[in-house]
Amino acid sequence: MACKKNVKVRFYSRSPFGELAKLREYAATQADEAHYLANLNKGHRETNAELAVKLSLHAPNLSTYEFLNRTTFETSPELGRMESLLYERLRFIASNPRAAYDTLWKNIDQLGARLDSSNLTCSSKIGHLS
Repeated sequence: MACKKNVKVRFYSRSPFGELAKLREYAATQADEAHYLANLNKGHRETNAELAVKLSLHAPNLSTYEFLNRTTFETSPELGRMESLLYERLRFIASNPRAAYDTLWKNIDQLGARLDSSNLTCSSKIGHLS
């Protein structure tokens, strides 16, 4: 993300993103990084400092302002509603939406558990879904 200027990241969670989402909203209202840093309130300064520490470990060349402006946070719906929405979307892109859903669920579950039963990378697993 740090080296590719056009990369955008979207985080999904069933829980709200709290102070980080508030900081992201604030960053979106600022004209540039200088204004962003100059106008941070106390709560935002604390969240920004925590984020800066985490970024320094994983993306040291990425500022908090740049990260926040290239990131969106989305709170996911309840599992039942999410499943319905996925089926609706899969109907348009898969001849067998149930099989596609089951395959996606299995592969995402394995990725979440850090299991790799077939030694395929994530991108090649997704390529086999169509």
